[in-house]
Amino acid sequence: MLTNSLLFATDTVLNHYEVWDTVYGGRPARVLYSGQRQAAQSGLAQDDNPHLLFDYNQRLFELINGTLPRRLLLIGGGTYTLPTALLAAISDIVVDVVEIDAGLDDLARRYFGLRDNPRLNIIHADGRQFLDRNRQTYDMIVVDAFVHSDTPNDLTTIDAVKTYRRNLTPAGLFARNIISAYYGETSVALHQQLDDFSQVFDGAHIFPASTSLPLGIPQNLLLIANMGKRPSFNDLLPYPALTNS
Repeated sequence: MLTNSLLFATDTVLNHYEVWDTVYGGRPARVLYSGQRQAAQSGLAQDDNPHLLFDYNQRLFELINGTLPRRLLLIGGGTYTLPTALLAAISDIVVDVVEIDAGLDDLARRYFGLRDNPRLNIIHADGRQFLDRNRQTYDMIVVDAFVHSDTPNDLTTIDAVKTYRRNLTPAGLFARNIISAYYGETSVALHQQLDDFSQVFDGAHIFPASTSLPLGIPQNLLLIANMGKRPSFNDLLPYPALTNS
């Protein structure tokens, strides 16, 4: 595999995308960038390490594989690398993925190994609109939707938090990938989100995706909220919670 090689570039209705074979995090990888290589949207490692390329995706995989939800909702599919890994690892999981950009499906099939699977349902819709219309419940909801480095506003309000709760089973789990510092002025929105989830759920927790950066620097953090008895997150994830509530 050549490093730093542009394989394909295209424009969908919503964005410009580029697929590169490159080195990412010290690993040979195939990476989907949005914009002019502004942000890595999806990635697939091309080495013998079984861990997913992005640390936060690996943490989500560990959380889901450890709690074994039967029905999972993922808002923000990208090139579907996380659901592909989950379907291979968990024999009875059913994954519904809401991805607003239908143009990503072809890229996922051509370059990132997406295959048809009867346990994978892809829905092309706005994530919040889907949640508002949905009438079934999920054992777990994962939100990994971004506009650049921010989650869309309509997925972060207190009303959105209540909507997540309505879409979950009584003992359901919620997880969201957030790019934020944990300390400092830029962490205000993160802690507001934590407060909102603490009001609606029985517990809300922040976990680091890795320990490679100081907590005052923006990075991938996982907000995990639970109803009922809290699972043993520290047994499932390699780094302890930064906060508990």
